[in-house]
Amino acid sequence: MANNPNVQIDKSMLERGYWLATHRLTIKRWGSIALYAIIGIMYTTFFIQFGLYLFRYSDWNTLVAQAVPPTIDWRVAQANSGPKELQFGQPQLFSLGDNRYDFIVSVENPNRQWSMNSFTFSFVASDGTIVTGDPTYILPEEKKFVSVLGYQMELPISGIADFEPAESTWLKITRLPPLSWEFTEVPTFHGKRVIVDGNKQVLLPASVTWSAKNSSTLTVKKLVWQIALFGGDRLVSLSELAAEDFPFLAERHFEVALPSINETVTRVTVTPLVNIFDPRSGDFQ
Repeated sequence: MANNPNVQIDKSMLERGYWLATHRLTIKRWGSIALYAIIGIMYTTFFIQFGLYLFRYSDWNTLVAQAVPPTIDWRVAQANSGPKELQFGQPQLFSLGDNRYDFIVSVENPNRQWSMNSFTFSFVASDGTIVTGDPTYILPEEKKFVSVLGYQMELPISGIADFEPAESTWLKITRLPPLSWEFTEVPTFHGKRVIVDGNKQVLLPASVTWSAKNSSTLTVKKLVWQIALFGGDRLVSLSELAAEDFPFLAERHFEVALPSINETVTRVTVTPLVNIFDPRSGDFQ
């Protein structure tokens, strides 16, 4: 396009153009400095925020761990998963005359799933004689007496020095057989009494009678009734009666004579004991 000599250029525009032309390098240098400064500020802000995030994240995890402790202490759980020890009462000795004695102790299994299929034990008499009982079993949460009944000693003894449970193996049971017993006639103690038989008077020994029904759907081939007599809270006598072939839903009457009872009896308990580990007792597996 041709130059127009009539066009007027403003003085201020000339001054700005001259200033820009003479300060071009300075403007470029300060622009670069400003750009680097902005980039530096951005990086500094990023690293500061990232550090604060890491610090707060670690602190948050600590607070969460302290506020919500683990619901299961595995060390305690492992310790509690094993069987608890059997609980024994005070050993007791009863004289039957003629140097015959009953050695008795109560036992309780506090475990819900742990049992012993072969529990061995011994009594130590006051003269040092060791009286060993036949191996027995302890079912989960079972309470009963273990004993040696009618043991013949060479010389009279005054008591029991100690009770020694032997080392036995625990066995875990997840489910017990659904055995169930119903007393259709409650256990009753009958003291010594005289009856007339024809022209003679007959002295009948003390006895315990009861009737029971097998209310389960299992046939029991062999069980033991454990009869305990108490005077108040004190055990005064223990005896056992074995029974065989008890079909399911069957009902039977029982009577056991106790000629050696000479004490006052205020309470009697009869407990059915079935060894579920012995195949001779029934098919419970």
